[in-house]
Amino acid sequence: MKIHVFFAHPATMTTIEIKESTKLIEEDMLGVIAGKSINEEEIGVIVVSGRKDHKHFFPQAGSWEKWTKDVVSRKNATTKRRMYDMFVVPGETCGSATKSIVENAMQANRAVFSWNDQDREFTPVIGTKSDDALDWNNGTRLIHRERVVALPMPTQQLSLFPEET
Repeated sequence: MKIHVFFAHPATMTTIEIKESTKLIEEDMLGVIAGKSINEEEIGVIVVSGRKDHKHFFPQAGSWEKWTKDVVSRKNATTKRRMYDMFVVPGETCGSATKSIVENAMQANRAVFSWNDQDREFTPVIGTKSDDALDWNNGTRLIHRERVVALPMPTQQLSLFPEET
């Protein structure tokens, strides 16, 4: 089984930064899987950048509003499985397209996390707050639940999922 992750990065990220971040997110997710004692050979992580998805699917969607909804609702034509299992946003703020994706994902009860590339932490996102509606690139702050995931790879057992009691 593969876990498909949508990487909702800023449009200002360079191609190199996107590739590096995508690789780190994959490593961090695999670290979480390893920490849960799940067989890593049976589960993999595929991270798709927003830029790659946009390039491929935006022309079909035709507008930002339709594309940001499609990112969340799109299904694989063959398997009928959702295209993305979860959504990851780097940092604590985002632009308007990412805000729309995050809000659409939360309305659909989908997992959304912010990711800190310095601390290698995933934090569940529970909402958004517009700090500057005119700032299309960075005007929205992500609202988080209390931090439950830290990934100082790979020495610590940590989880994206609530612990079973």
